[in-house]
Amino acid sequence: DKTYEDKSITYPKERARLFGQYDHLRVYGQDYFLKLESVGFSSKNVQLQKILTTEEINRYALPKKEQIPVMLK
Repeated sequence: DKTYEDKSITYPKERARLFGQYDHLRVYGQDYFLKLESVGFSSKNVQLQKILTTEEINRYALPKKEQIPVMLK
């Protein structure tokens, strides 16, 4: 639900464990949409898994419930 961020974590293996990739320092939550809306964007949640084929979902490595934000300004 809420974005998790910790800039103090600098060890690549720990970043990979917590954030899914060694060069990331946050995992966005649903509050991501609110942050973007607060600076003038309008947002729409899109769940591509509902319209893509299983092959496409696997190709793009989309998690089952991943919501893709479509932002407009």
